[in-house]
Amino acid sequence: MESPQIICPVCKRAVAFVPTGEGKTCPRCGTTFGVGAGERLPDESSPPPQAAKTWLVLLAVLLTPAVMTFLAALSRSGEASGGIAFFGSAVGALIGAFWLVSRLNLHAGIRIGLAILLAPVFFGACLALCFAGCALGDRGGFRVGG
Repeated sequence: MESPQIICPVCKRAVAFVPTGEGKTCPRCGTTFGVGAGERLPDESSPPPQAAKTWLVLLAVLLTPAVMTFLAALSRSGEASGGIAFFGSAVGALIGAFWLVSRLNLHAGIRIGLAILLAPVFFGACLALCFAGCALGDRGGFRVGG
């Protein structure tokens, strides 16, 4: 029978503790704990309660530059719209990418590499939303029928 996966309190990884004379040892970090150390992993079928917050925060980070570009375009500040769109998208993409991969239970090097790969994708998405916000702001919003 396979040993249950347990979260090591020190390295925060899901591991199968190795029984030793003093208790159980984490094979990742080598820390030895008394018998019963660690927590069982949550059931995979139900997402953790913070998962909903994760997506809301990510959505807010990616939409903030677009909303700011829309407001700048409404105020007819053309110079500010371009700066907000570009720099806001860059900052939003970096924050969104690194924040999202920090939620993953992966090695630090893999998380950094994944964030570097995700950042340009998020930048493109943010910039596209900023262009849409700028176009809507220049027109004063949606108008139906001309």
